[in-house]
Amino acid sequence: MGTGVARSRLAHARALLALILALPLPGEPGDTPRMPARSFRDALGSVRRRIDWTRDIVARKETCNAMLKAGIASLFLLFAGASEKATLELRLVPIADGLPADTAKLQQVASSVGVDVTEPDHPLVIAACRDGTVFFLFCKTVDNAFGDRPYLIQRIKKTVKEYDEEGDSEPRTTVTYQVEVFKTICGTVKGGGDEHYGRYGLSGCHRREITKEYEIGFGEVPGQCTGRDWPFSATSLYKLLEPYGPDPTTYERVRFSNSRKWSLSVTLAEDGSFSVRSPEFGFDLPETPPKESMAEPWIDPASRSLVLNEGAGVLGLEIGRSREPDIRRKLGDPLDTTRAGEAASNVSYTGGLTCNVYDEGALNTIMTRPSFGGRTSRGIRHGATRAEVLEAYGSKPNNDPDAPFWSFDCGVSFWFTRSGRVEKIVLTAPD
Repeated sequence: MGTGVARSRLAHARALLALILALPLPGEPGDTPRMPARSFRDALGSVRRRIDWTRDIVARKETCNAMLKAGIASLFLLFAGASEKATLELRLVPIADGLPADTAKLQQVASSVGVDVTEPDHPLVIAACRDGTVFFLFCKTVDNAFGDRPYLIQRIKKTVKEYDEEGDSEPRTTVTYQVEVFKTICGTVKGGGDEHYGRYGLSGCHRREITKEYEIGFGEVPGQCTGRDWPFSATSLYKLLEPYGPDPTTYERVRFSNSRKWSLSVTLAEDGSFSVRSPEFGFDLPETPPKESMAEPWIDPASRSLVLNEGAGVLGLEIGRSREPDIRRKLGDPLDTTRAGEAASNVSYTGGLTCNVYDEGALNTIMTRPSFGGRTSRGIRHGATRAEVLEAYGSKPNNDPDAPFWSFDCGVSFWFTRSGRVEKIVLTAPD
């Protein structure tokens, strides 16, 4: 590598270091990195030593391309604890991945407007109108849902306006309210995404408008849903606190500590015109479909350079050998801890990683979450196809070809969406 190129990369490393040095130390205003003060300063010292070491290599005109890349990448990893925030990321889910296993009931509703839900014209949303009836379907999920309790509350205000004629200034208006609770695990809704579909007719009106205003987040409903643990049956994943009705009492009693809002509006008229709109998800059908990027999860920048070593671990952590203090030193403080069986817990960290740790302290497995942007040592990332996995690992998995996950003897498993793309990677001990 030429000296000029190396010096240019060194300049980029220096600029990155300057940015890091501008971060507030613990105790100062601003977003404080998730690591103890001593280890934070030790990390800065390590960064300075890396830069000095790189400068010496350049001066000797040695080939240092690979080493310099590794050094720059490590700058991000040193501060992984500051990168992932509990921001409640909402995104769409492809219909092919979000549909229930049994679509018979849903298809019966969709057939009224001539729609086949298994073959949508757009991968993220269906909206159609026939004979004065509108049908719509889309799926959403919540990522990065880390808070002080393992559940999310969602409240909905539904407003229906019915116009008898063009220019009607006093439409009949009905307002109803609903409140529901979703169990979370490892930063997402347990059991998969939230399916949204509906079928609305004119009901003899000239024009009809249906608007739903959603708010979802961490919080409580005094007297009904409180505490830092899941307050309902341990085997349940969902609780309907208040079905749609005119009484706003439960709706108004919800107290959020961290939440996101979004909305859905459906309109239809006698002349056959209609619309299905959600500004937050970027669609206004039939004119403007959502961009496919609306289904892409947020990626933690600190995870992009991570490499998962099959049967071994990541960042020097070792399956079966590393202990909880080792994990904290490498990954920082946990974002969330959830019981996983009788003798282990799932502990989530920044970088899109969750570790299954035995109660006696040993690291059992390492799992990725949607925010993971790294790869395995053989180049497989989230979104890879089954064919790409087979090509990379060169042998048949220990499961059926169409199984929801494949495991390999080298110590890695891949979980797939229904459309056949990797959505989770699990490192295990080799067989």
